[in-house]
Amino acid sequence: MKRTAPPGGLRGNAGAAALLIAVLAFAVLFPLVAPHDPADLAQLDLGMALRPPAFATDGAMPFLLGTDDQGRDLAASIAAGLRLSLAVAAGAIAVGLLVGVPAGLIAGYYGGIADALLMRLADLQLTYPAVLTAIVLDGVSRAVLGRETHAALALPVVLVAIGLSFWVHIARTVRSLVVVERSKEYVAAARLGGIPEYRILLRHILPATVAPIAALAVVDCAAAVATEATLGFLGLGLPPALPSLGTLIRSGAAYLFSGAWWLVVFPAAALVSVVLGLNGISDRVFTVPALEEASGEGRPR
Repeated sequence: MKRTAPPGGLRGNAGAAALLIAVLAFAVLFPLVAPHDPADLAQLDLGMALRPPAFATDGAMPFLLGTDDQGRDLAASIAAGLRLSLAVAAGAIAVGLLVGVPAGLIAGYYGGIADALLMRLADLQLTYPAVLTAIVLDGVSRAVLGRETHAALALPVVLVAIGLSFWVHIARTVRSLVVVERSKEYVAAARLGGIPEYRILLRHILPATVAPIAALAVVDCAAAVATEATLGFLGLGLPPALPSLGTLIRSGAAYLFSGAWWLVVFPAAALVSVVLGLNGISDRVFTVPALEEASGEGRPR
């Protein structure tokens, strides 16, 4: 019997989708009307530093959300930070998928020693929060690569550090799905037909896991955005030359008690909006239908 989402859930999904679309539209379209490019140092104007938002008493257009300590338009910086944070999160989840999906397929299909080793490794990593795992991996890379090399490779290092902190969720989910699928009749028929096991995995079992993996990837993408922001706030993520949302919040926190509240409030609001939007659309739009499909509910008999 097919489940239906309650009306309140649908309204919540619509609100989350609208919020996420609005944030993405702002990130993509605002640079077209921004007063200047925040990455262009030649456009900095220290005389316009720490201006409040345009709607405040001392605010002035065209700085809609005010300026930072270097005179950069905060709205343009947030738009750039949103694009960077989302790109980092998407890249990190891609790394997690590249590691987690093969690990889950092998553990779930073959079982035995491979399953035991991979799942015990996953259990060990689950004892640490994702952000702590990312911090440890980032610290190890700093020690191994050195300061200059790490700075040059900051973006891929952060991608790998965050991605490796999320592979466990993906691997355990894929393993559970594969364990269910391998016991079904079509897999037994494929084996009797002499189809190689790698083809059974890639052409028969893997497609049955795509929908749940997509649902989990959306959820983990929201968590990856938050993890990247945490690293940036702690000064362990991307360098100041690549200002993500976490870096913007960290920079603005130094001026919070001097009255420049907008330097923290608006980047934090953008971060919360992205996480809420991603979590909202994955809550029912992706997760429930995907898991029902994987478990066989609602399929024609």
